[in-house]
Amino acid sequence: MINSPAIWSKPMPLGWYFNEQRRRFEGNNWVQEHCDKWIKRDRILKKFANELPMVIQIKQNYIA
Repeated sequence: MINSPAIWSKPMPLGWYFNEQRRRFEGNNWVQEHCDKWIKRDRILKKFANELPMVIQIKQNYIA
């Protein structure tokens, strides 16, 4: 990580930080509404793994 061009930090959940602001602007049920919207959007998306082409793995492909 010493030579990394990006600044790395640990993931930080910001729900606690933005909770009150979201509650004021989006209502008390904002968490459930966002979760429902996420699930609906996820179900509409195509399955990524099913769209990948099949690749036959042979020994020459992964020996360097």
